[in-house]
Amino acid sequence: MTVNLRSDGRAVDVVIPSKYPTVTKGDLIQADGWYGVACTNGKQGDVIAIETTQREFAFTVDASVVAAKGDILYIDATTGKITATKGTNTPALRVTKAKDANNVIWAKLIAQ
Repeated sequence: MTVNLRSDGRAVDVVIPSKYPTVTKGDLIQADGWYGVACTNGKQGDVIAIETTQREFAFTVDASVVAAKGDILYIDATTGKITATKGTNTPALRVTKAKDANNVIWAKLIAQ
């Protein structure tokens, strides 16, 4: 092992921005130029780790979000919520299992 290795690269520490008053473990968030899945709970201003690997996760989305298998979903630049609207939002997820009756999708994080 080299002496300059600092982590396994699966997660990065970020400061929770103001668009997320609270974050729950498992939430998709965007902070400090990264997006990923929160590893712990936190509130605005806290430092938490987010997983940034291209693994498959389950997320609950708003009923208005259309999410078929293969679709790209985005993080809304203002609210931080998952959206199907491209615009100026950040592409973050590729759907692997379409939204079900409970508004749950399965998706992989897109490489960053």
